[in-house]
Amino acid sequence: MASFVIQKKGVFDFELLIKDLVYFFKSKGYDVTEKENSEMFGGGSWDLIVRYEFAKAVDEYFSFHFKVEIESLRAVSVVDKETKKKKLKMEVHLKVEYDLKRDYSGMLKSSFI
Repeated sequence: MASFVIQKKGVFDFELLIKDLVYFFKSKGYDVTEKENSEMFGGGSWDLIVRYEFAKAVDEYFSFHFKVEIESLRAVSVVDKETKKKKLKMEVHLKVEYDLKRDYSGMLKSSFI
């Protein structure tokens, strides 16, 4: 399984970030499973963790799998000056693991033996 991490500090619309992530994978035909959605509050800020798994069959033998974790650290609510919308000032860590998995049961079903 391969992976990469993107880290960014700034002001984000966290809900829109999640919606866009899920929409992207759904529009590509992936099944979506939310694994975790938690928040911890302390010291005037909070940490948010969201985990999703995305899967898509390539054919009867192989499937793509993505595990995505979005962790926001030290999130503080702010109002965007331009849009006047509530957003979060935070540090975001986006970790993505991906793999191409073999389905041996599919291979055995279509075997000539």
